[in-house]
Amino acid sequence: MPSPPYHRSYRHLSLGATGIGWSLCCGLLPSLTLLIFAPAILRFHSRWVIALLEWIGIPVSERATYLGRLPVIVPEVGSYAPAHSRYPAVVAIVGCIAAAVLLIPLSRLTPLRVISGLAALLCGISGTFFYFAGERFPYTAGTFADVWLRAEFVVWLIAPFLLSIILGALPLPSGMTLLYTTMTVLYAVWFSAVRLTLLLTLFHFAGLIWMPAAYFFAGFMIDFFYLVGFYSIAICRTTRIVRKHREVWQW
Repeated sequence: MPSPPYHRSYRHLSLGATGIGWSLCCGLLPSLTLLIFAPAILRFHSRWVIALLEWIGIPVSERATYLGRLPVIVPEVGSYAPAHSRYPAVVAIVGCIAAAVLLIPLSRLTPLRVISGLAALLCGISGTFFYFAGERFPYTAGTFADVWLRAEFVVWLIAPFLLSIILGALPLPSGMTLLYTTMTVLYAVWFSAVRLTLLLTLFHFAGLIWMPAAYFFAGFMIDFFYLVGFYSIAICRTTRIVRKHREVWQW
C-alpha cells in the first residue's frame, strides 16, 4: 500500500500579487526620498544637533567631512581623555566588579543581566585603557559624531526596506504601509539627533572614557528596539483588520 502523501496547508492571502507589489513600492518611497534629499537631510540633522548643543550652553563648532562623495558637516565639541588619574581607575574597578557580579553566576543569567554586565565590562575595559594609556586615545567627539552620522544614515535607509518587506505581504492598504515606513524614518532622524546631542554632552562633561558604553547602549541596540516597536504597532493594526475576516484554509 503506498504511503499517504504529506499534507500541505497554507493560509489564503486576500492580498494579491498586485497589492503586495504596490505595498512594497510604497514602503520603499521613504528610502528613495532619503537618497534624493540626502544632502539636505544630513545638513538639517547636523544643524539641529548644533542648535541643541548651543541651547544647552556647550561650545560647539562645525567640522566638514565626506560621506562617500557627499560633503557633510558634523558637530565638534570640546572633550577630554582622562589618563593616569583616580577617575579612570575608579571606573575600571567598579566596572569590572559589576561585570563579575552580573555575569559570573551563569545559572542566574537573564537578558537584562547580560546587557548590563556587558556594559559594565565595557566600562571596566575603557577605564583600564584610559588609566594606563589615555593620552594615546585616537578619537575625539567630532570623530564619534562622524561615525554616528554614517551609521545612522545606513539605518535610515535599511529601516523602510525591512518594514516594506515585512508589511508588504500583510493585508494592509498600501497607504498604511507608506505611513508606517515614513513614521519610522521621521522618528529615526529625530531620535538620532536627540541621542547624539545627549552623548556629545556626556563626552564634554564626563570625558571620552564613556564612549564605548555610550555607543553600546545608545547605538544600534536602541535602533533595533524602536524598529521592533513600529513593527509591533503595524502588526497590532493588521490583527484588527484580519480579525474581521474568517481565515480560509486550503488543503
